[in-house]
Amino acid sequence: MVRSRHAWAFVLLILAFGQAGAGETALEVEARKLLEAGDAEGVVSMIEKRSPESERGPDLWFVLAQAYHELLDEAGLLKKKGLANKMKAALETALEIDPEHVDARRELADFYYYAPWIVGGSKDEAEKQLEILGKTSPAEAWIARGQRARNEGDLEEAREHYRKALELGPREPGAMLTLAVIEQQLDDYPASIELLEEVITADPERERAYYYCARALAMAGTDIERGLECAAHYVEHCTECDDSDRGYGWWRRATLYKRKGETDAAIAAYREALRLNPELDGARQGLEELER
Repeated sequence: MVRSRHAWAFVLLILAFGQAGAGETALEVEARKLLEAGDAEGVVSMIEKRSPESERGPDLWFVLAQAYHELLDEAGLLKKKGLANKMKAALETALEIDPEHVDARRELADFYYYAPWIVGGSKDEAEKQLEILGKTSPAEAWIARGQRARNEGDLEEAREHYRKALELGPREPGAMLTLAVIEQQLDDYPASIELLEEVITADPERERAYYYCARALAMAGTDIERGLECAAHYVEHCTECDDSDRGYGWWRRATLYKRKGETDAAIAAYREALRLNPELDGARQGLEELER
């Protein structure tokens, strides 16, 4: 279910694109659209042709750094060092213009943490960047540490970092959703459910929250009707889902119907889940158990 859009050549990273701000230039908007469409080369070419270095603002430098990141992921070994240097320079320039640019500071910290030493990687320098970030945006610094711990498989540490971030505020829905997923991975379903209901209240359009809420309620075996509501909402309203994703939603519906004792409804839901996503071995096993 969890998908990432960017990855270092050296380790998995997640880059989030925010909505276009009121102060964005037309070039920034166009560059972001190209980047989200996967045309990193087009972004670099467009910015270099249409914006002299002396006229670029910090946001444009950050978008350029993201484009270099994309190219770095796909580059051969001989090109990686040059692209890494360009990415780092773009982030540093963004921060020279705006030392409080949160995205650039976090990405520079990630660069230092994940990049090999041969291209300038340094875990000590990474922590220094997060310390700087923490002076102006403490929650963001803890989220960055949480993402890092999660990438490395240390869920307990990731949970503590995300909890710290939310204590400091703001209680950003994306961070709450991530923590809710971690709580599920650590089998703390009540904590996950509480967070997910808060996410849904704060941001009703965040479809994944409904899926994970249905999953948590199914696993916990509590408030089955609410779980069915969430599963139905996810299946019917998820605008970014494909059939594979909807198969997961039907699987959760099946589990909830099974918990409720409605065998026929559960069997029908399992079948629909497998029709949409034949790779769901758990759904297949659940169906076989009910059809014996």
